[in-house]
Amino acid sequence: MIDWVMVKSDLSNKVLHKEILSNREGIGNLRKEVLSNRDDIGKLHKEVLSNRDDIGKLHKEVLSNRDDIGKLRNEVLLNRVEISKLIKITDKLQRDYFSMKNMMSKLDERTKFLPKLYDNVDKLVGEILVHRQERAFITSQLENHENRISRLEAK
Repeated sequence: MIDWVMVKSDLSNKVLHKEILSNREGIGNLRKEVLSNRDDIGKLHKEVLSNRDDIGKLHKEVLSNRDDIGKLRNEVLLNRVEISKLIKITDKLQRDYFSMKNMMSKLDERTKFLPKLYDNVDKLVGEILVHRQERAFITSQLENHENRISRLEAK
């Protein structure tokens, strides 16, 4: 007779054996995955260290840029002060310009008759010269007549 318990146990042993073999393969695959993961972790660790160095460099650059930004802010503030001074100077120059323009218009108003005055003075001077010349001519003729009269009287 067949001992079913033995057959059953043989069958269960075979199944267990297959399961154990399958588990061994799974464990082997898991070991390979673990080793692969270790390699990946090592690579990631190296990458993290490299990134830390890059971050350190960037940090130094940021600090350097902060200094440059501080200098630029100071320059901007100085430029603003200079611009405000220039604006004040420009305002003063504009006021002076309008004041001078106003004074020039008043001067133009006062001197608008000067050309006519100069023309009239020129005419008057011309007339005076003509009268002087006439007077000199008349004086010289009078002297000539007096000289003739005195010569005639002396004869």
